[in-house]
Amino acid sequence: MRYPKFLRERDMIGLVAPSFGACGVPYGLRQERAEEYFRELGYSFKKVPHVHVIENGESAPADVRAKEFMEMWMDQDVDFICSVAGGEKELQVLPYLDIEKLSSTPKCFMGYSDNTTICYALTVLCDIASIYGIHLMDFGVDKWDDCLQYSYEFMLGKKMRHESFPMVQWNDLKHEYPYSPYNLEFENEWKNLHGEERVELSGRIMGGCLDVLVGICGTRFDKTVEFVERYKDDGIIWYLEACDLNPFGAMRALWQLREAGWFKYAKGFIIGRPNNPSDVMEYSHVKAVEEILGVLDVPVIMDFDVGHVAPTVPILNGSMAHVVNGNGESYIEFKEI
Repeated sequence: MRYPKFLRERDMIGLVAPSFGACGVPYGLRQERAEEYFRELGYSFKKVPHVHVIENGESAPADVRAKEFMEMWMDQDVDFICSVAGGEKELQVLPYLDIEKLSSTPKCFMGYSDNTTICYALTVLCDIASIYGIHLMDFGVDKWDDCLQYSYEFMLGKKMRHESFPMVQWNDLKHEYPYSPYNLEFENEWKNLHGEERVELSGRIMGGCLDVLVGICGTRFDKTVEFVERYKDDGIIWYLEACDLNPFGAMRALWQLREAGWFKYAKGFIIGRPNNPSDVMEYSHVKAVEEILGVLDVPVIMDFDVGHVAPTVPILNGSMAHVVNGNGESYIEFKEI
């Protein structure tokens, strides 16, 4: 696994839109505010042409989005790349990405949700660590809380250990006020699925948004079995989170990944809070996880701080990770090995 350089003083940040662009209210406004903050910190920006566009559910046609990403990746003036938004159609860029060129020029890329696609391509196809973390526009709020400060320090490579967050946001206020900080009003804690007093996991970490990963599974771009074989001596910690999937959809997706051999060397799982949490016919996300992952007889931590329900911690895809939950400790730590 190759580890690109983290963000450094006075670096140029490349802004890309491989799925949605950041435009309108509140997204465009937040993006502008985030850029102002980072310029004040001494950074500069280079943007792809369609960074502020959404048409037909995408910033541009798939081949154009891929071309813009590749140009940013190969630009020697750009030191660190951030996606401005998630979306729905990033899978379509995969046929147009030049994997050989991506592999030849390791660079940090950060994004989440639909950006699971590019994070997967970089880490699984290119052996380059990628960052599953918030989009740049998420920094465009009135005040950075601990979550945003964590994420910024992670971008700098200074914060590789993250404690669990005690409060969670279920009601996002950004549509009422574009610059609203996280609305942390409900208590939250990580839960060990099988009731263990303490779970401790070590292994190489990989994952992302389940909605996207199941779309990759079984295609010509799916090289996950080769990836887990390559790192079988380390074992894999899988982190997974669902966006639109209801409990039955999550169950089917987990079943498909399991039966495709993705979880052969799983040391354990960390499951993010589902963005669509409601039970269907008394069937819950917890039951889905129990039913499909329980047969693997490995630890599972639920309600982890990753995914679409803030606050979240960034994940360094492809790195070695150590996760602890129980007996008064709840944290994840990353190591470049």
